[in-house]
Amino acid sequence: MKLAAIAVLALFLTACGSSASGSGAPKADPDALWSAYVTALPKADASAVCPLFTGEGAHAFAQAWEATDCSGAVSKAAAEFSGTHASPHTKDTKGNLVTMTDCGVGSLTAQKVDGGWQFSDYAPPPTVGYCGG
Repeated sequence: MKLAAIAVLALFLTACGSSASGSGAPKADPDALWSAYVTALPKADASAVCPLFTGEGAHAFAQAWEATDCSGAVSKAAAEFSGTHASPHTKDTKGNLVTMTDCGVGSLTAQKVDGGWQFSDYAPPPTVGYCGG
């Protein structure tokens, strides 16, 4: 019985994955994380975008886009994504947190985790006003 329960759990974890699985696994540095995000988002590729977030970060991303989950947020964010954003407009480092902001992307906070960096928080781009000054 215990062996069957372990097998079911292993199958579940394999099928559902974790925040560190897939092509969006933690990145070596915040810049690589940013690049992966702005490359995958315009394609609405949730399988590449969502693993870039920690559980808390994915929740913040979904809430910001009024979606039920990260995949839904990717669809909504991709529809609003504007232009190319090879590097963030601003980058603020505080300890093991790096907050990167760009008008067309929003504000993403990268956090050092086991195996690299993932986004642990998100705020959407402004909807009104002039961004950049």
